[in-house]
Amino acid sequence: MADEARGDEPAGTEYDERLDFFSPNFDPLLALETTNVQPPVPVAKVHDNIQMYHCAQNKKPSSGKTSTVVKPGSSKTQQVAPLFERKFLPHQLPVKIERAPRKPLGNVLTKMDEITGPLQVLKDCMDRRVRIKVWTRSGHGIRGHCVAFLTAFDKYWNMSLVEVTEIWTRPKRRKVPALDGFKENRKDEDMESRRGLFPDVAVIEQGKKTETCRRYVNELLVRGEQVAFIVVLQGQE
Repeated sequence: MADEARGDEPAGTEYDERLDFFSPNFDPLLALETTNVQPPVPVAKVHDNIQMYHCAQNKKPSSGKTSTVVKPGSSKTQQVAPLFERKFLPHQLPVKIERAPRKPLGNVLTKMDEITGPLQVLKDCMDRRVRIKVWTRSGHGIRGHCVAFLTAFDKYWNMSLVEVTEIWTRPKRRKVPALDGFKENRKDEDMESRRGLFPDVAVIEQGKKTETCRRYVNELLVRGEQVAFIVVLQGQE
């Protein structure tokens, strides 16, 4: 009589309440493993998970993020499974730490204002625009000196100079360069284009093996390892 009331069991089969969708003893796993078991609504929409089923029943949009993927070469689209976000309890939330603001990165110009000690004299000369005399060294002694205005420096004694008058000593050239004859045969246009790239060097004194030279340079960068000592020229602008 139970078979006639339900009408969903084929004739000649025994009734099993574990396969009855309306029975409180319904076993879903057994129903999936058993063949020829028809659900009450054969055309029901299939959902991927319980969350999508609840959203469809309540007719509310899913809280997960969905995206649409377009297949290349086709006008059809494919719905991607929603990505659900994990919900944390209040005591599981990340702890916000208040950090002190970062100190802005400095450069040569800002660090010059913070320098103390002997280098403060260079800062004073730069502010008052006083000429300085920088003695430079070579591999075996003093090379010469530069008289100029200071525009920038750092703690390693690297200095940027302007309006530089440089005087130095160098050995005399005893051999004629092999390219002197080649230079005379160059075109006048080539020589004019190269003129002015390097400052003119004037020989002001000659010795037996060395000669003293002088030149004027608009801007010059002197490395700190080449600085021997510095003299402040008072009373000059």
